[in-house]
Amino acid sequence: MASEPVQFPPGFLEEDKGPSVVACCAAFIALEVVFVSLRFWARKIKKIRWGWDDAFYVLAALFSMATTILCLVEVYIGGVGRHAAALKMESPEKLVVWAKFAIIIPITYFPSVAFPKLSILALYLRIFEEPAYQIVCWATALFIGGNCIGAVIPAFFICIPLEYWWNKNLPGGGNCIDVNAWYRWPSIVNIATDLVMLAIPIPAIITLHTSKRVKAGLAATFLLGSIGFITAIVRFIGFFTEDMAADPTWVEVKLIWWTIMECQFYLFAASLISCKPLLRPIRDKLAPFTKKWGSWGSNFLSKRSSPKNSSYGVQGTSLEMPKREDSKQLEDGSSERQLWKDSRSDDC
Repeated sequence: MASEPVQFPPGFLEEDKGPSVVACCAAFIALEVVFVSLRFWARKIKKIRWGWDDAFYVLAALFSMATTILCLVEVYIGGVGRHAAALKMESPEKLVVWAKFAIIIPITYFPSVAFPKLSILALYLRIFEEPAYQIVCWATALFIGGNCIGAVIPAFFICIPLEYWWNKNLPGGGNCIDVNAWYRWPSIVNIATDLVMLAIPIPAIITLHTSKRVKAGLAATFLLGSIGFITAIVRFIGFFTEDMAADPTWVEVKLIWWTIMECQFYLFAASLISCKPLLRPIRDKLAPFTKKWGSWGSNFLSKRSSPKNSSYGVQGTSLEMPKREDSKQLEDGSSERQLWKDSRSDDC
C-alpha cells in the first residue's frame, strides 16, 4: 500500500527566512570595512610600528569576511532560510550544496574567532611586561591556537569517505563523527579564554596610582576586548536548543546570525581597543565646553560654601583639591606605573 503524501500547513513550503540572513551579512560586511578602516587610520595617526597584533588582526579580518561571505552565498546556492522539505521537492541539489557548506564554514569560522583574540593577547604582551602577565598571556594564546587547530582538523574527516556526508546512498556506506559535538564543544574553550582575557588587565588597573575616572576608562577599554563573549554563549546554547537534524536549512538561520555576530564582534573588539587616537580630536573640540560648564559648576558651589566649612582653597572661593604626591609623580613621569600608562596609550 502506497504511503500518503505528507501534508504541510498552508504557506509552510513557501516560507523563506533567507532575506534576513542576507541583511545580516550585508550589514556586518559594511561594518567590518568601517572598523578595519578605523583601526588602521588610528595606527597611522599614532605612527605605531606594526607588530604581531597587526598581523593577527589582518588574518582575523580576512577570515571574518570569508565567513560572512560564505554565509551570504549559502542562502542563494544552499537554500538556507527555506524548509528542507520544500528544497527536496523543488531543488534537491541545494541540500547537497548546504551539506558541503556545513563543512566549509567552520573551517573559516574557527580561525575568525581565534585570530582577533590572538591579536588582543599580542597587544597585552606589549603592554604588560611583568613575568606573571606574560605567562598567562602565552598560556591563553596556546589554548586558543590549539583549540582552533583541533576544531578545524575534524572538518576534513567529518565522514569517511568524505562524500558520505552529503551522499548517504554511497555504495559501501561510511562513518561520520558526532557533528553536533564538533559544532558545540570548541565554544567552551572560547568562553573560558574570554573570561581569562577579561581578568588579565584587572590587577594592573587596580594597582595603578591614578584617579577612579582614569581607571574606569582603562577598564572600559580592555573590556572591549571581550564583547564577543555574550554572542559566544548564545551561539553555544543555540546548538543545544535547535534541532539541526529535523530541518537543517531552516533551523540554521538563527545559528548563522550568531555565528556572524560572534566572529565580527571579536574583530570589532580588536579594532576598538586600538582606536583611542581617533577620540582625541573629538575630546579636544569638546574641551572648551566641558571646561566652561565645569568652571560654572565650581563657582556655583563655591558661592554656597561657608568659609568656616571650606576644606580647600582660601575663604571658600575654590573647590580645587591640592595635588596628592602620587598625582605629582604621575605628572612628572617619575612613577613607574606612568611608564605602563604611556606604553598602553601608545599601543592603544
